[in-house]
Amino acid sequence: DYMLNSCTTGLNITNIKPGNQIVSGKSPVSATLEITTNGCVNNGEASCSYDLGSGYIPFFYTNSTTTHTQVFSSLATGSYSFNIKCDDVAGNIAYGTANVSVSIDNSPPFITRAYSANNNLRVITNEDAQCYFVNDKDVACTFFPGDNNVTTMLANKNMNEALWEVNRDYYIKCADRYNNTNVGCGIVVNAFQRRVE
Repeated sequence: DYMLNSCTTGLNITNIKPGNQIVSGKSPVSATLEITTNGCVNNGEASCSYDLGSGYIPFFYTNSTTTHTQVFSSLATGSYSFNIKCDDVAGNIAYGTANVSVSIDNSPPFITRAYSANNNLRVITNEDAQCYFVNDKDVACTFFPGDNNVTTMLANKNMNEALWEVNRDYYIKCADRYNNTNVGCGIVVNAFQRRVE
């Protein structure tokens, strides 16, 4: 006796990574294309291929699995359209597309605001950053993060804080997650005592 099962859902591509944009701090860019399949034959196990315009190439990790990955180690900046095709042992086929834009971030953070808040010097940047400062006017903006006598500010995403010390100058530089750092100072702040009248 034989039992026949009917498959009505076929094969589907349920997830494609990365999203629309890849940003890196250096070129060439390394990225992993990852897709997930599901279906009624072997829970969606399939073999998948991608095409950038010159024919389908099998994913490096793909056979008899539901997660399929391909590492690209030398993507240049620009836009890419990955056409994806997967098939299972029953002959079900699923298609998908990953449209990805690759760009390089080589700009340091920009300080948008600096002010006194709760006895702290608060610095706001246009992106998540780690900021550093010196008070020595002879060193001023010539320091590098990690140098001796450089103070690391307390960072929380795009906000950095340090103790507000009256009558001191703060020579501040910031670095983003790709280590893009201000060449000179991002800002110079003179901490003063507010007069209450």
